[in-house]
Order: sequence, then C-alpha cells, then structure tokens
Amino acid sequence: MEHKYRILVIDDEPEVLISIKNILQDEFEVKISKELKTSLIQDILPDVILVDLKLGNKDGKEIIKFVKENGIKSQVIVISAHSEIDNIVDSIKLGAFDFIEKPISPTRLKVSIKNALENLRLKKLLDTKLISENIITQSPKMKNIIKLVEKSATTSFPVLILGESGTGKERIASLIHNLSKRRDKEFVKINCSAIPSELFESELFGHEKGSFTGAYQSKKGKFEIANEGTLFLDEIGDLSLDHQAKLLRAIEYGEITKIGGRETIKVDVRILSATNKNLENMVENKTFRDDLLYRINVITIHLPPLRERKEDIRLLAEFFLNETNQKEGLPLKILSEEALKMLEDYNYPGNIRELKNIIQRLVVLSEKEVITKEDVEKVLSTFTDNKKQEKIMLILSNPLPPNVAREEFEKIYIKYHLDKNKNSISKTAYSLGILPNNLLRRMKELGLK
Repeated sequence: MEHKYRILVIDDEPEVLISIKNILQDEFEVKISKELKTSLIQDILPDVILVDLKLGNKDGKEIIKFVKENGIKSQVIVISAHSEIDNIVDSIKLGAFDFIEKPISPTRLKVSIKNALENLRLKKLLDTKLISENIITQSPKMKNIIKLVEKSATTSFPVLILGESGTGKERIASLIHNLSKRRDKEFVKINCSAIPSELFESELFGHEKGSFTGAYQSKKGKFEIANEGTLFLDEIGDLSLDHQAKLLRAIEYGEITKIGGRETIKVDVRILSATNKNLENMVENKTFRDDLLYRINVITIHLPPLRERKEDIRLLAEFFLNETNQKEGLPLKILSEEALKMLEDYNYPGNIRELKNIIQRLVVLSEKEVITKEDVEKVLSTFTDNKKQEKIMLILSNPLPPNVAREEFEKIYIKYHLDKNKNSISKTAYSLGILPNNLLRRMKELGLK
C-alpha cells in the first residue's frame, strides 16, 4: 500500500476545513480539527500542519512554538485572512515554513505542501545521517574516518589525506580545521599542481616590492596569511623536488623569508596535505623526498572511493538533488526507485564529484517531475562516452611507445563499439568494417572478452 503523508488542518471555520480536506484528500491522509489541541499533534504526528492564525481567543502561533519547543518534525504552514506583514514576519521567525492568505488557492496550497514535504524529507535525512561540512555518510568506513578526524583535530600534528580524485579530501581538511583550536584563524588552501614554477616561492612565502619584474607592491605568502591557522596543501604529490626542499625548510624551521626580503618571519602554521598519488612509491622512485613525507604524515587519513561506500550513494544523490533544486530555483524533482538503483550500480571513477555532476545534469535534462531509469541511462551513457574519448585523447597525447599506444587505442576503440552494439560481434564487426572472425581474433590478441 502506498504511503500517504499526514496533513493536520486546524481552523475554527468548518467550511474552510471541509474545503481544504476536499482539495487534499486524494493525495494525502487529512485530519481536521476545529480546536487548537497540542495533544492531537502528539497523537498523529502529522508531516504538515496547516493552522489558522486566529482561532477564537487563541493564536495559531502557539502551534509553531509547541512544535519547535518539543522537537516535533512537523512542518507548519500558517493560513490566515490577516495577511499583515507583521503576522507573516512573526510566523516565519517563529519557525513556520510558509504563510498562505485566505481565500486559499488550491494550486498555491498544494505547491506549499509539496515544498514543505521536500524540506521535511531533507531535514530527516540530515538528522539521521552524519553530516558535517557536507560530509554525508552512513558508511562504517567513513564513520571510522570521522572519528579519526575528530581525534586529529585536537592536536596540531600534520595530517596527510590520501584518496582518489573527487573523494572529498578538501572537505576533510576543512572539517579538521573547523574542529580544531585554530578554527577562529585562517584556513588557507593552495593547489600545488596549479602553481606556475616561477611563482612558487612568491605564492608560499611572499615577496617584497621591486624584488622581480612585476612586483609592484609587497605581498604576503600563504604561510604568513595562515599564521596561527591552517595551511592546506592540495595535490602535494605534484611538487617538484626543488619546491619540496623549499617547503620542507619552512615546515621544519617554522620560518620563511620573502623573495627580496632580509627579515626572517616566524610562522606557526598547521600543515594539512592531500594527494591522489602513492607518495611511498614516489619516494622509492626518488620523485618525492622521504624527509618531507615524514614531516607531513604524522597522521594519515585514507578516504575510500565511492564504489567502496555504496551505501552512501542514495544519500548523496538525494542531497545533491535537493541542493540543486534549491540553489537553481528549479521545479522540485525526485528520483524514482529504479533510477536510484541504477545510480547505486554505477562505479563512479570520478567519485563524489562525478555523482554531483550527474545529478545536476539529471535535474536540467529530465523533463518530468520524477527522474526515471531512462533519464539516468541517457546521462550515464554520455558520461561513459566522454570518459572513453578523454582516455583516447590522453593516450594520443602521451609519449608512450608506439606499439603500446596503438594497442591501448585499439582496446578502447573496439570496446566502445562493442558497448554501442550491446556486445553483438556481428554488428560491431560491421561498424568497424571487418569480418566477425577477424574481430574475434583481434579481441583475443588484445585480451578483450
């Protein structure tokens, strides 16, 4: 049996009660009352309460206060013929979700209730799951990581955050800072892979006016700006060995010197670093300094990819859906159960960032209120095609040995046509302009099944 949301209507005018019940009863379970009874709310625990502002000698605002003070999750919508601005402002300040003027428009009423229910659904989601800095999870792995984050926040030790691209490393860094004693000071972020080599020292340590061409005024570096706060070094694995040596000195001695400056500046900075690279392998290959690694990974946090925390996909999808709807002011949409299952089955090479992008596309591209399995299929097929094209371009642009590059290209090209033709050998061979037997032979040589 389909679940119906419970709506409680409180109004001292019988004709209003009957009118609202007739408007809503096909879609909702509607209870009506001529009296302001708080006990009724506790008995039926409605999802939405519609309450008149004036109930004889009683004030409908009492319901808003009662709901708030008792931690009841109901959304309250005030209905009233008295639409003075003070009434509206007071009701909203007390915690009412909306204010509807009498006589009531059926369309306006349904839209308000729908929005209230969507807001309620999100609130319940946020109340029952771990949410901090938009870290949404019910995954045991992630809950253990949050515990480690909380412990590390009580210290000033350096933390190294490891994980694939898009797993939320910056959010974890931000959470550590916001839970720490340094939270009232600066949290300074710098993307190590995005700093031009010639500007590295200026970005991190600052420069004096006239110290080089274009230095028209003195500038503070990231270390000085982050003094007594936190410096987040994202993509630290992309630093050159020369830059690593300069960074190590600043961390080791807690002091910097601006380009063109003579004064040594003492800095008290907590270092948080992140990378999607294996730094231990880089140390072995002599592309990352072992002494720098020891300095930055007193505490190490490994973030799992989204495919290893499948239980969070539904939560994250619904959160991003709500966020996109509200941020863009688009008509509210929901994901069908089949659409959610398809999203849960996808592997997300781009992790949480990719899921968010997929949801944003679905909100824009789906034409109906309910996002269907077919909508998800279309978006995912576009995604996978784009990924394959990106991989092809990467192979073509990288200086691989010619035979290796050609084989990699062939694998992707054949796999692309197999997927397009639903693994039909005959159709794929036709697409490629070769005989089926030749295709099978080449697939075997390339290790394709």
